[in-house]
Amino acid sequence: METPVARRGPLHALRGWLVLLSVAGSACVTDDYASTRPPPDYPALCEAGDSRACEVWARRLFSEGRREEAAAAYGRACRRDDTPACLTEGQLRMELGQREEAAAAYEQACLRGGMSACLTEGRLLTDLGHREEAAVAYGRACQQGDTSACLTEGRLRMELGDLEGAEPPLRKTYDAGMPDGTEALADVRAARGDEAGAERLRYEALSIDKSVVELVIAYRFGLGGGNGLALDLNVQPMAFLARRLNVGVNMVVMDRGSATVGLNGYAGYQYFVSDWAAPYARVLSGSLLDSRRARFDVGAEAGLKLFAGPLGHAAFAFGTSLEGPTYMSLEVGMDWIVALYILAHAH
Repeated sequence: METPVARRGPLHALRGWLVLLSVAGSACVTDDYASTRPPPDYPALCEAGDSRACEVWARRLFSEGRREEAAAAYGRACRRDDTPACLTEGQLRMELGQREEAAAAYEQACLRGGMSACLTEGRLLTDLGHREEAAVAYGRACQQGDTSACLTEGRLRMELGDLEGAEPPLRKTYDAGMPDGTEALADVRAARGDEAGAERLRYEALSIDKSVVELVIAYRFGLGGGNGLALDLNVQPMAFLARRLNVGVNMVVMDRGSATVGLNGYAGYQYFVSDWAAPYARVLSGSLLDSRRARFDVGAEAGLKLFAGPLGHAAFAFGTSLEGPTYMSLEVGMDWIVALYILAHAH
């Protein structure tokens, strides 16, 4: 005997198919409606103040080769505080040969803290002959910590006759130990009638960028036998006659048939004929130790140092002492931080 449920089975199945067809039809209608919706009107949205729409529209214009229109769209985003858009507009304007407009775009990025944008703006304005505006742009980079920009600002202001305005940025270069900036500051002082101050600055400019503390290693060739290796800790602050005077400690290990060790203190003087060359002399005093006894020793050394700015120097010299041999030496001195970095990364 057939149950009521079995008799209703086909009807339920038919109802289920009808429901599925209804849902599918609704989905098709929805998708068709979605596909007929118009895309966003990016130009209108951009004009209305949507910086994101400006960037999307600008990228589309650029991809179509419409570079000038793309630059204008990036410009609209830039005016709505979009710093990357300012940089892109500036780059496009430069490619289009529109240097005045490019400088204006980079100025917007500079005003929002973009140091590189300030430097690019300054270079463009200098090329365009707008030297006063260029000095302002370099001044913004200087205020953000770029000492090279401080030097350029100072020189531009000197050319414009603004000696009072040139001194603050050039003073920053002096404080940063820049020889060129120190020389320029000396020129400003001389132009303002301070000859004594200018002479002092020129004296300091030759040595201002040199290291305060150096680690020095030297190889000594004994002219009568007995080669050796020397290690110095050399101290030469600006307070010591602008690094002309130096003091330090010296250790020498020599092979004179048996190991001999010299431990010395020294004081020296170096005369800077330029910012990279200085003849020098020093007097050493201490003890010479060997397997039998310790002897008091005093000696002298003279040579020529060739400097590589703040990194250090190379030198050759001749020396002698009461108890040790006469020798020729070749040495390398490094700023102590550089030397420690090398030692820390040596394998």
